[in-house]
Amino acid sequence: MNEIVVDFDTMNRLKALSEDNLTLCYQCGTCSATCPYAYLANKEISVRKQIRLAQLGYPYTEESLWLCSMCGHCEFACPRGVEITKILRSLRVIANERKEVPHKVNETLWQIFERGNPWGFTRVDLKKAVVKIKPKKVSNPAKVAIHPCCMTFIDPRIQKTTKNVLTVLEKAGISYNFFSEEKNACCGDFIYQVGEDAYLEEYLNQKIAQLENINAEVLLVISPHCMYMFKNVYPKYGFKPPVEIVHHTQYLSELLDDGKIQIESNGVRVTYHDPCYLGRKGGIFEEPRKILEILSGDQFVEMEHNKNNSLCCGAGGGLMFLETEGEPPSTLRIKEANQVEAEILATACPYCIRMFDDAAKISAKAPQIMDVSDIIVKALK
Repeated sequence: MNEIVVDFDTMNRLKALSEDNLTLCYQCGTCSATCPYAYLANKEISVRKQIRLAQLGYPYTEESLWLCSMCGHCEFACPRGVEITKILRSLRVIANERKEVPHKVNETLWQIFERGNPWGFTRVDLKKAVVKIKPKKVSNPAKVAIHPCCMTFIDPRIQKTTKNVLTVLEKAGISYNFFSEEKNACCGDFIYQVGEDAYLEEYLNQKIAQLENINAEVLLVISPHCMYMFKNVYPKYGFKPPVEIVHHTQYLSELLDDGKIQIESNGVRVTYHDPCYLGRKGGIFEEPRKILEILSGDQFVEMEHNKNNSLCCGAGGGLMFLETEGEPPSTLRIKEANQVEAEILATACPYCIRMFDDAAKISAKAPQIMDVSDIIVKALK
């Protein structure tokens, strides 16, 4: 029988980094069994094994540490209420300190350092993107400050979502401006998710200085990942939001409630995918559904996995930028949408849109992929 030697120094470090969640786990294995990758035959993340090794002070260094999308589905299922993603992220922090991270992680971090975004777009790209969005009623001060996802500046598909939001605001007579800088266009989600804490502090200090100068009543975000960062991570570095932070589905739902916009039902069969960082981690479930129920009449349907039990698209946790092989979790959602015979698979996250677009291309049958804002704009009276 092999002797087990506990590395108490590393164990205590991981315990502190995980905010004491490490000691709560009693190794039931529910996390591994309910991980979205458990539904795929080509990959497996033994969350239970990673946690057990961490409890003994042995940081997990295998490739599967970087397969986790930090979606929190395991946390929803955990009978002990363990915030498991904090444990897995703490392992990534140690991996960064020991220089044991995939090459693509370092490459993406350098993109952010040099150009302020993980995509590598330049200041020229940023200016071109703002021109393509064609804002009409930019004012300062304004009712709403918009923080578009950094994908907006490189991906025409996500530019469309931002355009949709502007169209609705203009229809409702809401003044707006853009909160975006040529440098630091990204919210820092990737830096946080991969556990590069030393750089994270430096980066967020710059971003916080910009956020504290918002000249509007509301900060409206396009990406749930930005909302999570601003509400949950930035405050740990001293940020006190000067204005209310809302996701675009929340604000558009409010405009409907106030009668500032009106939409017509299209009677199309539609289902909704809850983005992990909007739903499970953000608690926003009903606003997107309320919009879709008005739009579709009695044709709104739920997939098997929905709300807190929603399955991840597979892009979070830095995976949008890392290289993985095999079938992505997004294909599972396409199949579930087909099972309920949805004509439209709606969602409200730039990452999800991109992942589902790609999954639809390799699926024999797939519904139309749309952001909630896409559907609203088509139904505006």
